[in-house]
Amino acid sequence: MKLIKYIFWILPFLFISCLEQVESKYDNYQEATNDNLETRGWIPKEIILPSMTEIYLRTNIDINTCVFSYKLSSEDLKKVKDKLTSTNYEFIEPRGIKIPSWWLKGVYGLKVKAILEEDDWIYIAVNERQNQIYGWRN
Repeated sequence: MKLIKYIFWILPFLFISCLEQVESKYDNYQEATNDNLETRGWIPKEIILPSMTEIYLRTNIDINTCVFSYKLSSEDLKKVKDKLTSTNYEFIEPRGIKIPSWWLKGVYGLKVKAILEEDDWIYIAVNERQNQIYGWRN
């Protein structure tokens, strides 16, 4: 009977520890590429551009989800916008990942677009006034 009590106390902690979330921050494109941002696959390669700054990425490997944001030059922002597909999708907060409040405040109210990468839709919201990209996988 004691063993069962211990199991019920330990199981939640084991479950939480399995949800590995990794947060990465980079000042610029060079720092991010030095840490293999392009090969990790969280941000689609076609929207990773040299003018990227203030790069934020949080991933949950166990459920294959992430949120990210970064700023771009006006020229590169236009390149990204040209690659996006319009959607009727309304923003729904990704589950299973801790999202910073500044990220949520930034994405709310923006029109959601998407980009298809290897049969996986990545949702993108663009703040044109701040040249800011917000992205996530659900």
